[in-house]
This record gives sequence, C-alpha cells and structure tokens, in this order.
Amino acid sequence: MRIAATLAVLSLAAAASAQDAEKPEEPVVYGFEVSAPAFPSGVERARQPDLWMLDVEFKPMRMRYVDVTDPKTGQTKREQVWYLVYRVYNRPIRGAEIKSDTVPINELDEPLTRPLFMPRLTLITYDRPGQEIPQQTIQDDLSKQIVSQLAKIENRRDVQVKGSLDLLGELPPAADGVKPVYGIAVFRGVDPDADFFKVVMRGFTNVYKIQDEGDGKRVYRKALVQRFSRRGDRYDPSQIEFEFIGDPEWTYLPAEKVQDDDVIAASE
Repeated sequence: MRIAATLAVLSLAAAASAQDAEKPEEPVVYGFEVSAPAFPSGVERARQPDLWMLDVEFKPMRMRYVDVTDPKTGQTKREQVWYLVYRVYNRPIRGAEIKSDTVPINELDEPLTRPLFMPRLTLITYDRPGQEIPQQTIQDDLSKQIVSQLAKIENRRDVQVKGSLDLLGELPPAADGVKPVYGIAVFRGVDPDADFFKVVMRGFTNVYKIQDEGDGKRVYRKALVQRFSRRGDRYDPSQIEFEFIGDPEWTYLPAEKVQDDDVIAASE
C-alpha cells in the first residue's frame, strides 16, 4: 500500500515538474552587458571610402518556451528556443587616423541608394574551445510568430524589438545622438547538451578585403563573433547558465570567390 502511495506521489510530482517546465519564465531584467564599438583601421578606411560599421551591444543569451505552429499540419506545440537581443547605432566612423600617401584621390559618385542593413546571425556549437570544430550550425529563425511572442517580453515603452526580417532595409544616415535599432535573433533546435557555442553576426559592416588564394581570389568580409559557455544540462535548463567567453571580436570570415572583373562588385 505504501509503495502504491509513494508511486502516486512521485507521479504527481513529475507531472507538476513537467507543467512548470512548460510555463514561460518570469522576465529577467538584464542590461546590454557587452558592446563592440565600430573602430575600423586606417588601412580599411583608406581602402573603402564608402565604409560603414555599426556599434553593436547585446544582452546575454536567453531561452524561453514559445508556441510554434506547424504550417503543414496546423498543429501548435510548445518549444524551447534560444534568443539573443541586440541593438545597433549608426554613428560617424571614428577609426584610426589615415596616414598614407596611397589614399585614393578619385572622386566617387554619390550612391543612388543608401546601404542596406541585412543582419544575418548564426549560432555554432562546439565541444572544445581551443579547436571550435562545429557540431551544429543554426541560422537565425525568421518566424514572425516566435518573434512576436519574444518581443512582448523584451519590448518597453521606448524599445521595440524586431526580427531580422523586419529589420531589413536602408541604414539611416550616420549621426551623433542617433537612436538605436533593436533586434532579436532566434535559434531553434539547439543541442541541449551543448556546453560551448558562438554567435557570428554578419551584415553589421560592409568592410571586406580580397586575398589571392593561388587558384583565384576570395572575398573576406568582416563579421562580429561572440563566444559563450553554458554549464548546464538538458534536464534542468536555465538561462542563468549562459556566460560570455571573452569580448566580442571583429574578424574577417571567408565569403565568395571572385574573378578580377568582379572586384568592384565584391564591395556590394
């Protein structure tokens, strides 16, 4: 009789625990703890007179349960997602002073359109911080259904968070005192056992360089990389387990290959 009662209590406790896991957590108020200022080198500024680069700030990684509707079946289920909230400022470039007698003197035509802001964020998991061999590569999910639920948590009276799809558009002119633009990147299906990962943020600058690789030329575009650790497990996930590893880093990443006639197009 005692065994049956004990099993019944354990069953009720397990059911209650499962329900709690499905409940949305209370909002955790974190500020924008990490910043990556725009600071291109003098060489980069001399090479690209039309260079632009955004100041970026972001919060710690978070996780939430959201409702996700399958477009094929129409069924809705609860799913845990990871997400990153960030904000960007388009301020005048303050980089290293240009000291070179090779600065181009050709006058450039005024561009017909303003540069486009096209944020593309990727989460990459790995086991060993020293090697960073990719295990999962997950692109920012563009689901407006998910973004709208997370925005209700993150929005404030003077803050409107938008997904990457809604942020796509022309950059406003660079100016001091400019208001920030707030974005959110959503990652679905992240391995719950992942201990280390990084987020690669592309589209936050147009800085590039072209290198000769023997069998042709390749474009390398500058991106922002932030590394994280998560010292938790799949059984009791919590967003307080996320920690930053080091500072964000502006770094060149390989992109498309080009021919000599394509060099100008590579800057687009």
